[in-house]
Amino acid sequence: MAKKLQLILITKAENIISECDSLEHLIALGGIDYLHIRKETEDLNYIKKIVNRLPKPFRNQMVLHGHKDIAYHYKLGGLHHKSNSEYLQDCQTSFQTKAFHSIEEIKNCKHPYKYGFLSPIFDSISKKEYKSTLDLDEIKTFLHSDQKPFPIIALGGININNIAMCKTLGFDGVAILGAIWEEIFLHRKLEVFEAIKAEL
Repeated sequence: MAKKLQLILITKAENIISECDSLEHLIALGGIDYLHIRKETEDLNYIKKIVNRLPKPFRNQMVLHGHKDIAYHYKLGGLHHKSNSEYLQDCQTSFQTKAFHSIEEIKNCKHPYKYGFLSPIFDSISKKEYKSTLDLDEIKTFLHSDQKPFPIIALGGININNIAMCKTLGFDGVAILGAIWEEIFLHRKLEVFEAIKAEL
């Protein structure tokens, strides 16, 4: 039996209407392994609002992009690093994750991240100009080898139509963003999310 891929939901970088309501409903459906709160340039009070609105037991599944002081204060599960930032030896969250944009970057990484994002696997849904240039054959060879230092999550253009490909390539999970947030209406966000869960 094929393994179930991890499901990671990432917020949009900018604030959107009724975002907290949408997140509450999506979490209530179950199936989200980790929620990445990606609001590096947004008002700190808005980030705190998201954290405070969501179920407190879910905080150990929240991963904050930047703003480590907020992550520490609320005892969130993880802290996420951009590809050009470094592992924190004195980090006060349970784990750290990182973004990668090539297999070579992953091979050269010596730090114990909980998982890493590799992107963009497919052309981005939310950033139309963000096109994939990765070699899928190289990715498949690497992911099916014993060289992975930690689980690798597919990011970039993930939707219901290519999750099967992510499984074939050997990814440990998928991170979804545009497939959910490009939907305007809540009921459509929930429908798409349920369809993705079923495909996993």
